[in-house]
Amino acid sequence: MRLVDGKVFFLDENGMLFVVKASSRAYQEVARHRLLGGKCWTVPTITGKRLWARNAAGELVCVQLEGGALTVDPLPADPDVNLSY
Repeated sequence: MRLVDGKVFFLDENGMLFVVKASSRAYQEVARHRLLGGKCWTVPTITGKRLWARNAAGELVCVQLEGGALTVDPLPADPDVNLSY
């Protein structure tokens, strides 16, 4: 599951991508798209305006996200992780 621009993106185990408005009041589905076949157990990745997903067979898809400004807020710095090499 990914939260981007007030929307939740999640891929079910059968390859269906759901886009849902993030709200504690009600479930409001914005879109639904079949991305892949087979078993899908990985979490989709969003970079910029692209969403990447793969299935258990290793098939990879990349879709362009359109229709609005999508932003991904970076995670706060973790003092226990040093990624400078």
